Amino acid sequence: MIFDVLREKADVYLIKGPFSVTDKTALEFSDNPHDYVSGRLYWWKEGDTYVRRDGEPNPENRGEKFDRQRLEDFINGTITLFLSYKQFNDAKYAERGATFIRTWFLDPETKMNPHLEFSQIVPTEKSRGVGIIDMYDFYYLLDVVEALVKEGFISKKENTRLQAWFRDYIDWLEHSEQGKKEKKRPNNHGTSHCLQVVRYLLFSGQKIKAFKYLWQAKKNHIARHIEADGRQPGEEGRTKSLYYHWYNLTKIMHLCRLGSRLHLNLYGYKRRVEVALKKVLPYLEHQEGWSLEQIEPVHQADLLEPVYLGAQFFKLDDCNKYIKKYDELYSLFDIAGPIIPPTLMREFI
Repeated sequence: MIFDVLREKADVYLIKGPFSVTDKTALEFSDNPHDYVSGRLYWWKEGDTYVRRDGEPNPENRGEKFDRQRLEDFINGTITLFLSYKQFNDAKYAERGATFIRTWFLDPETKMNPHLEFSQIVPTEKSRGVGIIDMYDFYYLLDVVEALVKEGFISKKENTRLQAWFRDYIDWLEHSEQGKKEKKRPNNHGTSHCLQVVRYLLFSGQKIKAFKYLWQAKKNHIARHIEADGRQPGEEGRTKSLYYHWYNLTKIMHLCRLGSRLHLNLYGYKRRVEVALKKVLPYLEHQEGWSLEQIEPVHQADLLEPVYLGAQFFKLDDCNKYIKKYDELYSLFDIAGPIIPPTLMREFI
């Protein structure tokens, strides 16, 4: 049973962690251990230079001198603990999850600085801003934070400090050179930047500003990223083009989900989201028919979430059939909604 696996994983996190950017074994890029540091995802060292190999993650970027694996362990651990708390009604899991959050964001000795000046960096260059996407899973994490606040495992004073951290991070996302570049990218990076800013604005109580961002998203991300026939031009040239079609579409669907919270219907805007979903649905289980380059199959964990959202908002038969086929995996979503990032879902498949 999948819930037995859930408990086993949660019990591991009762011992493993908490996680902090200050756990780095070396300070190669920044002298401040509180700065988040990660390596460029698809870049490999060849001689004295670095070369991009699109679609081929460099395993060195998950080494001890970087924070990327620690970030994933922190987010997935916190969400796993929360799901176990909800499923088994055992407060020890929620208390441990709250400790994880305090360690990453609040404790003076271990907290992360609210910027990404050193994300997805290589020794020969400064960060270009593409590493902002590293923090995308904070989108999921904040649903857990809000629930832990509501149920008293994180105090109101702590929540105020968390909101202040995210306000500072929003300021960096909006005004830094890296943030400004990322905001303009016509692909999943631009979508991720928008989605993050909107979610952080909502968390920190800035609803009017969040609404303005979402209103602009109609043109900047739905109409700009999706053609009338459902194509996503910004993702077509990738070596994993089918994956990135799903990846960007999932983020756009989450922008629509946030729009619903503010009574702004983005799902129906020019019908672009539904048409884009229908374009990739035929390749759920028959990916070999995809005409563009896809150097490896799209992992099932990357499909569960957009299909769930598609079934929820567009009532498409293909989505409903897929959910029935993988109903045990989808039972995790039933605990607390779609707050489970694909990196965590991979651990259950």
